[in-house]
Amino acid sequence: MKNTKKGSTALELKNITKTFGTTLVLKNICLSVPWGKVISIIGPSGSGKSTLIRSINGLETIDEGDIEMGEVSLIAKNKSKFHKSKMKLQEMRIGMVFQSYNLFPHKTVLENVMLAPLYHKKNNDKQLLRMYALAMLDKVGMLVHANKYPHQLSGGQQQRVAIARALAIEPDIMLFDEPTSALDPELVQEVLKVIKELSTEGMTMIIVTHEMKFAFEVSDRIVFMESGKILYNEEPQQMKKSKDERLLKFIGNVAPIDYTI
Repeated sequence: MKNTKKGSTALELKNITKTFGTTLVLKNICLSVPWGKVISIIGPSGSGKSTLIRSINGLETIDEGDIEMGEVSLIAKNKSKFHKSKMKLQEMRIGMVFQSYNLFPHKTVLENVMLAPLYHKKNNDKQLLRMYALAMLDKVGMLVHANKYPHQLSGGQQQRVAIARALAIEPDIMLFDEPTSALDPELVQEVLKVIKELSTEGMTMIIVTHEMKFAFEVSDRIVFMESGKILYNEEPQQMKKSKDERLLKFIGNVAPIDYTI
């Protein structure tokens, strides 16, 4: 899974603006994400973090600005170009993991993981897709649960299945929208451990999270948002040296994490 596209930009956000009614939720956002890097987006609730990451994969349309992925440009005002680009976006394989697991309750773990590659007609060889889905379940430590149904799993296990499902399309970029926010505290570490392992393999990732210790451990850069704006975009060690008391209070204690589960 190691990305070989070094030296180029995976994702470029240029002057992104988004409103909900009369509320401006994203204000002139600019962000560049190189291939193989991990960017964590942090900030208080309501700062626009989730709206930003949902805009990247087309779940939210933008009002102004440009989102470029490789040679694909998503421009909200040009509707025909937007929809054409959105189709190409699927070809670029963008994986996303949400706050809630969104697993189909009537399908087994394995069937849930196989759904996306089957839907996108990734391969006509169903047996090959099955083998790859099993490999992704093994990757997240869920192979032994392949034939179970979601209701038989803990929240942490369901989220790991959701990660395997996103990986099954062989994504070039992974997006995580607060992947541990719906979990009980004792289940958080098992999900963070999987994401950390992906970071060591060179997967390009954007992670919206409230887990400060985790963000500072795995990220190449930390983006701090507030009131729809990016206030800081720095390397973790540099951000720790900030003299902004508001920021330092927010990030709190960023000591190393014990990933033993």
